Formats: sequence, structure tokens, C-alpha cells
Amino acid sequence: MPDDPVTRFGVTMEKSLLEDIDRLVEDRGYASRSDLIRRLARRAVTERKFEDEEQVVVGTLTLLYEHSRVNLGHELTRIQHDYANAVASSLHVHLSSDDCLEVLVLSASSRDVRELAEQLRCLRGVKFSELSVAASS
Repeated sequence: MPDDPVTRFGVTMEKSLLEDIDRLVEDRGYASRSDLIRRLARRAVTERKFEDEEQVVVGTLTLLYEHSRVNLGHELTRIQHDYANAVASSLHVHLSSDDCLEVLVLSASSRDVRELAEQLRCLRGVKFSELSVAASS
């Protein structure tokens, strides 16, 4: 938020924790401690917002599944159509003769995103699923 003013404040923590933070800043290439702490704080705020079922969120759902599983492709498509308001886009990749990767770009209420993810990840033949969300505001 470019027009949002910056406020300085002090934080007290153990020396060993600060050393760990400094290592993270260096290892991951953050510009500063403040940059790392802002990112961690945003993640915590997003997680809290995701608890509000009416909060609009954006995110991705990544699925790895056995494409040859009987009716799995049909069920994946049917459920996505049931949540057409939530699925902004999808990417389908054929990984091997057995496996496909699908990445859904989602934008909807936290409740709809959570329900969609749960329905898809519980299907027999889905080997892996990962939901990543961010609050849209």
C-alpha cells in the first residue's frame, strides 16, 4: 500500500531469536529485518482473515492426481463447475502416463474456497493438495 504511512515501533526479543531472524534475512535475501517481519505479520493477518467465512480471498489450489482413476476427471470438473464463481482460472499439466497436475486460481469467500478445496482434496486418486490463500484486501 504505497499511500499507507509507515510507523516505527520497538520490539523486544531474545538475542538468540534476533540472531535467527538475521540469518533468515541474509539466507532468504530480504532487504531488512523490517521487510521479513512485515511479511510474517501479513501472513498472520491473512490466516486470521481466512477464518472469517465471508472474507474474500484469492489463492491457488494445487492438485496432483491419478488421471486414470475411474470418474476422477469427471468429479474434479463437476465440483469445479459447482464452484464456478470461485474458480477464476485453471492450469492442467500431464506429468506422466499416470499423473496430472492441476492448479486452480481462486477468488471467492473464504467459506467457498475452503469448501471447494476440501471437496477436491478428498476425492479418491488425489495424491497431493496444497491451498495457498491471501486476503484480497
